[in-house]
Amino acid sequence: MGVAAVPAIGDVVMDRYRVERFVGSGGMAHVLAARHLTLGNEVAIKVLEPQLANDLEARERFARESRAMATLTSKHTVRVFDVGALPSGLPFMVMELLEGRDLNRELAERGPLPFLEACEYIDQACEAVAEAHAQGIIHRDLKPHNLFLTQLKGKPLIRVLDFGIARTIKGGAVPKLETITRLGDVVGTLHYMAPEQIRNSAAVEPRSDVWALGACLYKLITGFPPFPQQGEAPLMSAILTAPPKPIGEHRKDVPAVLASVIMRCLRKPVEERFPNANELRKALAEAIALMATSDLADRTDVMAHPPDVLRRTAGLHKETMRSGTLDPEPPRKKFDKTMPLDARMARELVERRSSSSPMLAASASSSSMLAAPSAAPAPRASSPMIATGRPSYPMAPPAPMPPASHMPATPPAPRSSSLTFLAIVAAVAIGVFLAGLGLIVVSRYR
Repeated sequence: MGVAAVPAIGDVVMDRYRVERFVGSGGMAHVLAARHLTLGNEVAIKVLEPQLANDLEARERFARESRAMATLTSKHTVRVFDVGALPSGLPFMVMELLEGRDLNRELAERGPLPFLEACEYIDQACEAVAEAHAQGIIHRDLKPHNLFLTQLKGKPLIRVLDFGIARTIKGGAVPKLETITRLGDVVGTLHYMAPEQIRNSAAVEPRSDVWALGACLYKLITGFPPFPQQGEAPLMSAILTAPPKPIGEHRKDVPAVLASVIMRCLRKPVEERFPNANELRKALAEAIALMATSDLADRTDVMAHPPDVLRRTAGLHKETMRSGTLDPEPPRKKFDKTMPLDARMARELVERRSSSSPMLAASASSSSMLAAPSAAPAPRASSPMIATGRPSYPMAPPAPMPPASHMPATPPAPRSSSLTFLAIVAAVAIGVFLAGLGLIVVSRYR
């Protein structure tokens, strides 16, 4: 059976879907874009590779993928609308058509991603994987190529693809690690595969997917997989026996808190990893919060839309800055919102100065009383922003100060200060008098 068995452009499938264009192909299937003849909406039709038409295992994987995807409802998975078989006998599934590109292509074009962006993508993937785990489905082939980046209302949205080699764990049972997988018999992608999956492709559990998610995050922020060895035998040996390459050797600015989360995902003993994708999400949220509040995240992490994972982080102040970073503390003082901002500042400044130096306040009041009634003081200089360490608020233009005669009376200086002043004046007067008297006496004796 040749490639001609795959529907051509213009063909109608199931009397409902007209094929419009060829989208792409992989090792097991071809993907076509089609349009529903009645509803007019675009869909994707995935058809099994004709070379595998008689391969029972391939057909079973194809059917397993459609069943797994049909049970998942997360917005981070792909909806399946229908399944069937072509007249040639090839199975196909009708599914949601996605616009975008996978993270493997994103990396190839952009290089290593900013920390917060990469964490947001893995967090979204965790949401889909967590739903699968709750239903006993282990993906077994999580990698950047199967994380598809789309847009939803102007925000990035990750969709997890290819549940073709997913395995269902019935009743939560985990098969024992009994055999070592032979070269060429590996199910999955080696660079993102956990040690237990290499030993036995059937011996997987949720923490096997946690390993793969950690390996994906490692790749997204460094551009390299955690085990860069080439060739099946050296790579399998490294994953089974050697530690992953330290992240700092690829990128020195990776925050320690983020590196710690990734390296826990990549621990060889299964029991030392995060138990499932939900627990990994929690750890990522805590790491992101620490990076955002301690200014460890690189400057390019400031995004137009704050990552959703930031909004889910508990225990932080609910307000967010427009730049996307968090304000970790609530305002320390409540302003009188009925007054203009510059007036409130002026009032606070006067209060602070008056309370710290009563003599200064009295002196200022006396000086204003000496001014001509028609003369108004020069307007004070104002800066356009308040430097508070929080979002900058634009200030209103300064209003001219009222004439001195209309200024509110400043409270008089304390009485003790007035008595001291009078005593000084009296002493000076007496001194002048005595000095004058002395001059008179001296002049007479001459």
